[in-house]
Amino acid sequence: MTSDEQLKKHILDLKDANLEVRLEAVRALRDLKDDRAIPPLIEALDYQGPFYEFEEIRDALLSFGNLAVQALIEVLNARTLDAHWPFIVQVLGYSGNPAAIPILIATLEDKDEDTAKMAAISFRGIGSEAVESLLIKLNHPNEQIKIRVIMALGEITDDRIIEPLMQQLDNQKLRPDAARALGNYARDDVIEKLVFLLQDTNPNVRFGAVISLGAIRATSAIDALVVLVSDPDESVRINAISVLGRLGDAKVLSSLIGALQDPITRGLAVEALGNIGEKSALPHIIALRESADLWLAARINEAIAKLEQR
Repeated sequence: MTSDEQLKKHILDLKDANLEVRLEAVRALRDLKDDRAIPPLIEALDYQGPFYEFEEIRDALLSFGNLAVQALIEVLNARTLDAHWPFIVQVLGYSGNPAAIPILIATLEDKDEDTAKMAAISFRGIGSEAVESLLIKLNHPNEQIKIRVIMALGEITDDRIIEPLMQQLDNQKLRPDAARALGNYARDDVIEKLVFLLQDTNPNVRFGAVISLGAIRATSAIDALVVLVSDPDESVRINAISVLGRLGDAKVLSSLIGALQDPITRGLAVEALGNIGEKSALPHIIALRESADLWLAARINEAIAKLEQR
């Protein structure tokens, strides 16, 4: 079989009903290193298969370097394919290629919410080279677009981002996302501001601050986080307990033992107590065994094993 015949066969196989046939075709096209494989591989991104199939297609496309990136940019810009755009955006982000920055920033305004959010997440792969362009975009008059820009900035760690994000905290509508985007910075002034936001009347702001304080492992925030173990908002309670468990300070023991009485937070409180490692928590955890379902019982057993090893 000639190389052209192989190419045509593998391209046809990309649409086969059998997953293994499709995967083999993707790998073969990558190995052939024929640029004519790029358009059909991009088309193959519009699929309903498992995530690892997407990963195979993504890696095959990225093996073609700049040629694939330019082709993806053109397709996304022209919308010439009836494709699932978030996948194309995701591949561009994985490429880490600065050439993708303008189209990804433009895509933050996409009418399709999934595509726009994926564009924001994709800046994790692009990194600091996108900061200046994103900060300019942060001046957009539309608050929904600004939220997406803040999400994108939250995917990058760069000190130039800190002050602009701190300024967005003054806007009530932008505050939840700005609080969450600050989770890359363990600077004292950032931690102080996040701790203050734990008292915000908006549970989404409290949630974002908890997530960020956990990400930067802010042990100085433990006392403020303990208060949220009994927060009226379920998501805030759950994440406060999870963060306290990761920070591992024994002074939160009584609060976490109290959280065992809440059916919503019970499982995470068990995990947190296991992580902290204070054996005095053992009787309280063991007492839950009798009425525990399978999910909780597994966490109880894991926590007990950790505590007994101490």
